[in-house]
Amino acid sequence: MAGKILPSENQLFYPFDTSPPDGGRCIDDVYEAFAGYRFEGVWCLQCFTKELELNAQRQRVREASASTFDMIYFEHPACSGGIETFLHFLPRGLELCFFDSRHYTCFPDQMLKLGVFQWRANEQAALRRLFCRVAISWFSEGTTEPLQGPTHQTSSWIMRGDTPLHILQALFFLRIEPAEVFRWLLKIDTKAAWYGIAQLLKDPSPVETPVYFELAEDRSEADYIKACEALNRLCLDSLYTTLSSETIFEKWAEVNETDSRLSQELSDVESYYDPATFVLSNKQREEDQCLLRKSL
Repeated sequence: MAGKILPSENQLFYPFDTSPPDGGRCIDDVYEAFAGYRFEGVWCLQCFTKELELNAQRQRVREASASTFDMIYFEHPACSGGIETFLHFLPRGLELCFFDSRHYTCFPDQMLKLGVFQWRANEQAALRRLFCRVAISWFSEGTTEPLQGPTHQTSSWIMRGDTPLHILQALFFLRIEPAEVFRWLLKIDTKAAWYGIAQLLKDPSPVETPVYFELAEDRSEADYIKACEALNRLCLDSLYTTLSSETIFEKWAEVNETDSRLSQELSDVESYYDPATFVLSNKQREEDQCLLRKSL
């Protein structure tokens, strides 16, 4: 591997950056942060042909088309050389494949199972800037910049209905302060922001623990599982302490006559709104913060 995966700074959460660099700079920074990872060969011949492996190996990462490497996301990472190959293609994969509806598991989930909490500090920082930009583009401006959406020439993929949730999951997995994200969504007050909020209210596990992990050898899978569970509870706690049922009702009343689809979404989430289940006590919050910090 191109060096051992080092833990990030032992900081628990990071601010949501409402003024990140432009999209081009953000994606450039991700390419630079992950430039040291090599392509690992000896792919599993039960999952791939030798021709597929050699074709992927010939690609210059920044110029690779999705069809030359995206097959690695359908198999266990060990089948294509392990985490090294995944991180080698990660910048291009994010740029082209984040909105790919074919993957049985979304890109943020794949990052989580490969130990994103424990990636190098500069790698995580570059990804935080990128996804703050992506969140602003999607929720505030209605674009997918700087990631390529389904109308781009190099992509034949269809935008998923759960796109807002995947963007929010990426922010959570990168430990952007959830409460800041929720306050920002309420402040911009766009239709896209409310769809994102509605999806979170319907999903009791925005941070769902993966079925398996590929972690550095000196990392504890048991600690990482507990950290995922703790982060999920902390995210939901932040959501329910930030968002009141009165705020949901006020938004429903505002759009009831003008936007039937959003009105129905907000009406549907009424049955999901359950602060008694998800708001933590101070002691529970501190315990979960300790569990998360232990995995860093």
